[in-house]
Amino acid sequence: MKIKYLILCFIASVLASCEGIDESNLKLYPSKLYLGVSGYNLQELYDLGKGSLVWDLAVYKSGYYDNAAEVKLTYDPTVLTEYQESTQDGLDYEVLPEAVATWGAKQLSLAAEATLAGTQLTFDMADLRTYIPADEVVKYVYPVRIESLTEGVEVNTDKDYLLLAIQLHTPQANLRGKGGITEAKCDPWRNVNMDKITVPLIMDLPFDNEDMELTFTYEADPSLLDEYNNLNKTNYELLPECYTMPELKIAAGEESGTAEIEVDPTILAEMGYDLEGKSYLLPIRITGCDNPSVKIQEGAVVYLKVGIAAKWTGTWTETILNGETGISTTVGSVMSVKLYTRQAVLTNSIGDANCQDMMANWISDDEAILVPGWSGTMFEQCSPIIKITDEDYDGTGKKKVEILAGWFGDIWNWGGKLPYNNLSWYDPTSLVLHLEFSGAYSWGDYTMKREFSSPVFD
Repeated sequence: MKIKYLILCFIASVLASCEGIDESNLKLYPSKLYLGVSGYNLQELYDLGKGSLVWDLAVYKSGYYDNAAEVKLTYDPTVLTEYQESTQDGLDYEVLPEAVATWGAKQLSLAAEATLAGTQLTFDMADLRTYIPADEVVKYVYPVRIESLTEGVEVNTDKDYLLLAIQLHTPQANLRGKGGITEAKCDPWRNVNMDKITVPLIMDLPFDNEDMELTFTYEADPSLLDEYNNLNKTNYELLPECYTMPELKIAAGEESGTAEIEVDPTILAEMGYDLEGKSYLLPIRITGCDNPSVKIQEGAVVYLKVGIAAKWTGTWTETILNGETGISTTVGSVMSVKLYTRQAVLTNSIGDANCQDMMANWISDDEAILVPGWSGTMFEQCSPIIKITDEDYDGTGKKKVEILAGWFGDIWNWGGKLPYNNLSWYDPTSLVLHLEFSGAYSWGDYTMKREFSSPVFD
């Protein structure tokens, strides 16, 4: 038994219990016919060179009573006129000739229990293209109307017509991440990603690809680097030729394809390029497709960024350890601080004039690291300058850390004692820097004891 009969029985029982409502009220809901897709309907399609376009027309029947019905479908140009008059949408369109489409059937029969019947319109694409050139605004509609041929079966006049507007687009391939940066990182100091860096270059199709196999051409475009730097207020240098440019294809049946570009960072060092915390940029432009009917998205450029970690400059987690004295700090305090190599201090003007003078004129070792104390400030009593050496510390893989200056006064002989009792080390496996030494300044003796961990290198 159909569900609507169950509903009807339930309603009838409710009405009977009310004793004041007649079953004849159900006749207020007669069977009606309507189009499944009705009104103005814009279909934007990619013209993939096919010979025909098939559009399904579905007619539905609703209502409480089962009535067999005959429905007639017609090509009816008056639909456009009526639509324009009733909606005032300003659709300044014309109707397509009826002959551009072939009807599957113009009269449909729906049995008593049937709720759906359908037919098709098959458009000849060669004819359609003469009226609807690709990539032009919509000017034409195809008008369809339905009519009931069965007495007692009405048509829903809100859904008895279709104005099918078709807009054709040239097939287009899109570059994923267009205009953005695709970043890859390496760390020559800790030998991370130094064999190669793989960066994906991806093309997408915004339509179903049944049988096209497409090959795309692309190139590095150095001329775009200055434009990017000026627009984004950056100062990237061009990535030198240390990369591959493999084939970029989309296979038949696929909607995307990837070229795995490989960057070899070791070539940068061999070519004498600076590796200390540098980032290099490579603009890549998609230039074409081997299928001339497929166009390339406008502005199909992506920027490949190779970021090289700094040797020591970066943000570390600092923990004050038990045993630190003579400095106004709290044991157990944990904070985020920035450490800087000598080059980073000079290049980025880190600290005050004393700091700059110290690194420029008194410290000549480029391996020197400035460790700002007091939660990252440059307060001179607790901003040591250190060097992580290659010398073994205790046979466990840790490296000795040399204290070049326990505080700035060590450089300019402002009194006190040079650092002593140095028990500082660096563990290259856990990336933990342990500073532990004693010294003195004009206010008294001190012992520094703290660890720096979890670095995020620039």
